[in-house]
Amino acid sequence: MVLLLLAAALASRGALSPPSLPRGLARPPVRAQRVRSPPCMSSAESPLKARLLAAAAASGRGFETSEAQKAEVLRLIRELVASSPPPPDRADVDGDWELLWTDAPDILGLQGGPVASLRRIGQQIDTSAGTIENVIEYEPARWNPLVAPLGAQDDRVQQRVLLTFVSSGQRYELRLAGTAFRFETLLGVKLGALRRLEFKGPFDVPFGSFDLLYNDGSLRIVRTLQGFYSLNRKMGPEEGWDAAS
Repeated sequence: MVLLLLAAALASRGALSPPSLPRGLARPPVRAQRVRSPPCMSSAESPLKARLLAAAAASGRGFETSEAQKAEVLRLIRELVASSPPPPDRADVDGDWELLWTDAPDILGLQGGPVASLRRIGQQIDTSAGTIENVIEYEPARWNPLVAPLGAQDDRVQQRVLLTFVSSGQRYELRLAGTAFRFETLLGVKLGALRRLEFKGPFDVPFGSFDLLYNDGSLRIVRTLQGFYSLNRKMGPEEGWDAAS
């Protein structure tokens, strides 16, 4: 448990929010492990949206993209945003969201560490409370020879970056409140009912902002202050961040 916790903390310290964080942090080399692909979404209502989702999936959510693929996804994002009405000032962004694609370097640096690999990443948003939790979910690195003997194949740990926000129009201003860890499964034992470990400082600090560009209830597109894009899909209750593994 301690090793997985430390691996998650170290691997994700450079990507705690949508804004890009300082570059140049050294990361230990890890063996490539394909990031888990999210379920397909129904996009029959928009051929343009369907092409965007297909292009995002083909590039491994941005983790396995070529420059040509990145350019195509960005082109489709801008075309979809330009051809759609802007989100309302009080857009419904509540719920659990999973990342489909991004070009933000701090997020793309989340590959895990010596004992853990990235499984999923996304957000849990509560507009009534004015909170966003960035969720980074890890699983044991499959190449680790100790995983099978320990029965840890299905282990899961989440790091959550705790943010507060205020919105004005489509602009969301973020403040960092703390971090939390949630153990879903450890050595094959489900621990979802256990209280998460939470760490908060005495006050919040500014943590950047993003603009909501598109939201149709199932797909949400944002752009950070630095100009990076993220696509997120709405998750159902059976697959949400608090759902049993």
